[in-house]
Amino acid sequence: MAAIATREQERKALEQIKKIVEALGPDSYIGTAFDGVFGVAEYNINNDAACSLRDRAAIFAREQALTETAEKIKKLEAQLADTTAKLEREQEWRPYADVRNVSEEEYQKLATTCSVKHLSDEEAAELIRNEFGFDIDKIEIVHTVDVYEVNRHNALRKVGELKRDPLYDATDWNYIRFNVCGWSYEMQDGNLRLYR
Repeated sequence: MAAIATREQERKALEQIKKIVEALGPDSYIGTAFDGVFGVAEYNINNDAACSLRDRAAIFAREQALTETAEKIKKLEAQLADTTAKLEREQEWRPYADVRNVSEEEYQKLATTCSVKHLSDEEAAELIRNEFGFDIDKIEIVHTVDVYEVNRHNALRKVGELKRDPLYDATDWNYIRFNVCGWSYEMQDGNLRLYR
């Protein structure tokens, strides 16, 4: 059984092989065949690796393919962004106000009143129970309202949310948004309305 060479022995052998190939001249058949091999051999010795020139060529080919694929993806992403922008313009999206909801303008009038109180969820649920008789354990206070846009084909899309805390100033000047058993309500100025 042959002894395993040390890294130092391999380095010395590689130097001897390099000298033999260099002695054959720059255009030798063997020198041409060994093009790139010495670099791979040095890499293997320095990194305790076992790569062949064929392995390195396969890795290079994969890296080239990945680079080409990344460039194609970049071009397709740019095309998609351009097409999306054109589609946005064609669809003519604009703000949509659902008349079944209390408008943000109405809410802000109450919210900016100096005497208004921001209710806790518990206080809001208690007020709803007292005003409308809902089971307090089934009341879920909602703190947001969805913001939509509509296009020229009357399709809607959600584009954000507005914060809506429960507010109370007087029996006829208040606002609470809440859910009960799958139904969605707004209490506005002591009146109850279903909302979207």
